[in-house]
Amino acid sequence: MSISQLDVRTLVNFRCVNRRALQLVHSIPSYKAIVAHAPVVLRGILSIEVGRWITCDMLYDELCTAECRTCGDFGGFLYILGTCKRVCYLCFSTEQKCYLPLSRREAMRKFGLSQKIVDGLPRMKSIPGVYTPYQEEVCERRNLVDPESARNTGIALHGSVQAMEQFVLQAAVKRLQAYDERAKIIARPRRPRTEDPFDAKTNNPSRFMAVVKAPWLDRMSQRLEWGFHCVGCKDRYSCYKRPLHWKRKFNEALFAEHLKECGEIRYQTRYSRRVLLHSQPKPHFS
Repeated sequence: MSISQLDVRTLVNFRCVNRRALQLVHSIPSYKAIVAHAPVVLRGILSIEVGRWITCDMLYDELCTAECRTCGDFGGFLYILGTCKRVCYLCFSTEQKCYLPLSRREAMRKFGLSQKIVDGLPRMKSIPGVYTPYQEEVCERRNLVDPESARNTGIALHGSVQAMEQFVLQAAVKRLQAYDERAKIIARPRRPRTEDPFDAKTNNPSRFMAVVKAPWLDRMSQRLEWGFHCVGCKDRYSCYKRPLHWKRKFNEALFAEHLKECGEIRYQTRYSRRVLLHSQPKPHFS
């Protein structure tokens, strides 16, 4: 096995052994590129304690991938809990549940897992700070697990999606029955949760705790690309759907496709100010 196939935590610990180990680690091309171009990503992986699940090669491959793994848009972020995936803002913040980390209790309830099994899943410790565009402050460190790993483990444990859902439903019924029995003895017992907590999407701090901004690294030229927003879409703040969502990002190739889909950008005067909008592409008749 190549040393670059070691997980990030092991690699960083190994470089602290002695000077020769330090030189060896820094001679790895992929590691050198990560440190040079995306040190914040490496720092984020170590800070939330997910380095044991991500190898140096895996991280470098995602840095050199421009497109979101889910939708194909330009991905300006990396999801680093349990795996390393290039992802765009819309997918991790609003559209996909696979990027919403779960508490241990939620993972146990939602997928019918024991605490022992959940403790073996990819997990993280969040960093206290300010999250979401709405500046939500989180003061405590949260222990969170990867939802996709938890779901796949639940399916493997129960045999199928249907069997897992049936088990979860029966477990919820039993908890409610036990609650009813306690209510006969205790004045105000705590009702067990039987449904998912409210997901505020872009206002949900948990959706931002396992992602980090990351540029796209061109393998050939070693040039960095952070992506850019379309000024024609950016003036449409009321549009929250693709393809005109103002939070989408592009590189040159993807932006050319965007213009074909939505039309060229044109100037228009509105309310005594200049705005930029998309003109509709001309229809083609055969």
